[in-house]
Amino acid sequence: MNAPLSDSRAGLVPIAAADFLFAGIMAKDGQRSIGAIAQDFSSYLAKEQVLAAYEELQRRAMVTTDNKKVVLTERGKAEAHKRFGKLRGKEGLQKLKNVVWPSLSLGMEPTSKAAARLVQGSNLRALALTAILGLPLNKEAVTLNEAVSSILVRGLAGVAATAHDYRSLEKTVRSFGDLANLDVLRRDLVRAALGLGDQARTGTEYAPTGTEDGIGEFAERVQAIANELSTPPFSHKVAISQVYDAYGRVHKDAGPLDAFKARLLVANSKGVLSLYPLDEPKSLDAETRGRSAIDTQYGRYHFVARS
Repeated sequence: MNAPLSDSRAGLVPIAAADFLFAGIMAKDGQRSIGAIAQDFSSYLAKEQVLAAYEELQRRAMVTTDNKKVVLTERGKAEAHKRFGKLRGKEGLQKLKNVVWPSLSLGMEPTSKAAARLVQGSNLRALALTAILGLPLNKEAVTLNEAVSSILVRGLAGVAATAHDYRSLEKTVRSFGDLANLDVLRRDLVRAALGLGDQARTGTEYAPTGTEDGIGEFAERVQAIANELSTPPFSHKVAISQVYDAYGRVHKDAGPLDAFKARLLVANSKGVLSLYPLDEPKSLDAETRGRSAIDTQYGRYHFVARS
């Protein structure tokens, strides 16, 4: 069952990590490796999230690699141009951050005239307030004066925009940082929408490290998946990232990779699943090694044992 969204995210639209990355790759087409792109976007997504999104785009035949650089396929170019317009060079990167990503978080078509208004700081603030506070205003034409007036009218009438008192309303707005800092506002809008996208993809919200709810059933599902896989040259254990990717194609409760790893640790501690370390680092490629690693106070795990 989905947990209710916080007030500060209720008016935003979920962004799938693959859609976010797709636009980002278009702006950097042929210029960067996937590792470098993951670093470029590290303030938005963890590296494992970028790699998982990249794998999804590969499965959809939207991207590939050329001389270790990420490039759009012909199909990808056509789709990206249709969805995002032109995103080349420095101007393209600015448009990506100032228009495309924020417009996705606000539920607007990135190529629309309404989205183009987001270049102006006052318009971005107006749209952000409208979305965050659920103001009954036209997102395609709202101005900052209209947004502020709506807040004041509701306040004077004794009804705050979020149906809470002003202290709650102030907390909601401040959750997106300084509204005067446009870069921070843009980043926080997109990060919040990406969080919603991850929750929408998984269909649930995941308990923190240490949860024991349903851990036995979870371990059985993981074990069944691991038993069908192999990670050469290892014969009796499978890389955790490999298990995670396969698990997510079958079960809806895979969740973020970190949450999946947290449940693996609980299962291991209860003895219903066995995790193993990597004794020979060179035997596993760097990407798989990095995504699979689970650090604990007792050491580092990389594998799920096969039974």
